[in-house]
Amino acid sequence: MNETNRADLAKSEIYQAHLNRVSRSFAFCIARLEGDLREHVGLSYLLCRLLDTVEDAPWGTAGEQAKAFSEFDRFLVEKPTQVEVDEWKAKFPVGLPEGECRLLADAHRILADLHSWPNDLRLEIIPLILSMSAGMKSFAGQKAEKGRLTLSGIEQVNQYCFFVAGVVGEILVRIAAREFSSPSLNLVDAYRFGLFLQKVNLLKDQPEDEREGRFLVPSVERVRASLIADARAAFRFLTCIPESQTGFRLFCAWSLYLGLATLAWIENASDDASSRRLPRTETAKLLVSVEKAICDNERLERLFRKMAALAFKNSAHETVPLTKAEERSPDDGEEKLFSLYRGRLSKREVLQIFRGIV
Repeated sequence: MNETNRADLAKSEIYQAHLNRVSRSFAFCIARLEGDLREHVGLSYLLCRLLDTVEDAPWGTAGEQAKAFSEFDRFLVEKPTQVEVDEWKAKFPVGLPEGECRLLADAHRILADLHSWPNDLRLEIIPLILSMSAGMKSFAGQKAEKGRLTLSGIEQVNQYCFFVAGVVGEILVRIAAREFSSPSLNLVDAYRFGLFLQKVNLLKDQPEDEREGRFLVPSVERVRASLIADARAAFRFLTCIPESQTGFRLFCAWSLYLGLATLAWIENASDDASSRRLPRTETAKLLVSVEKAICDNERLERLFRKMAALAFKNSAHETVPLTKAEERSPDDGEEKLFSLYRGRLSKREVLQIFRGIV
């Protein structure tokens, strides 16, 4: 093994250690990726997790949080020094979870790795992470105004999930495009894949979030109903990945099917956080079933239909007619949020995602 390969392996191992601490569900999915795909997806996800830390930390004032977002944005655009990152980290409030503290401790290395990427890849990914940061900052501003973050309806849930998770779908598409040719990967489906995973998390974490002052589920019934179309889009995204890309397929498939299983599980779970997590035995069996079917779209579809029937057995299917969106001009809130986005979707496509239009 030459020095370059050894250094790349060390990067992946460092990223994996952080992922294991801050996001176990994504960690083992990312571990199935290989080579540059694993490194680039892993680092991108850690950058997003740093943003999550800025969003979730118990800041003393809204101004302190806004400044932390702005400084992180500058680090994305211009490679920071160790001193600059240390000063940024020192401003975070105490009491963060251990995994987030250790991720912050390694922030300079993570940012330095980003700035070592080929220029064309950085130009693809940095604007998307800046979009996520801008969206998080906008919703954090709403929290500052109202005293707590409260999403008032399903469209606002879609808007929030668009920035905190949908953007990750576009990041995946951009990175994958460098690794293999797949013109059939649809960006709208990629975004709705991200929305699906995030909404599952919102439902799973709802009791804990609300105890901490985050009211992100205005209606369990409407969020669950909106997930039906999101899940179908996520499945389309999965099955359009070339069958030769087994690792990338597994990365997406495990996330999708675990989400469906979690929806079915929490239907009858209590408000205790531990009871809302899918048991390890169930998780292990599901991972094996998905892996056996991973290169057979017909088998994947049969499994998808079976699991979706369980996940949505008590949900009413709800979609917004396309004509309704065409008749309705963007309101000021939608215009403002669209202005924060720096990706490749058209305004019409973004509005469709915001409004939950199929």
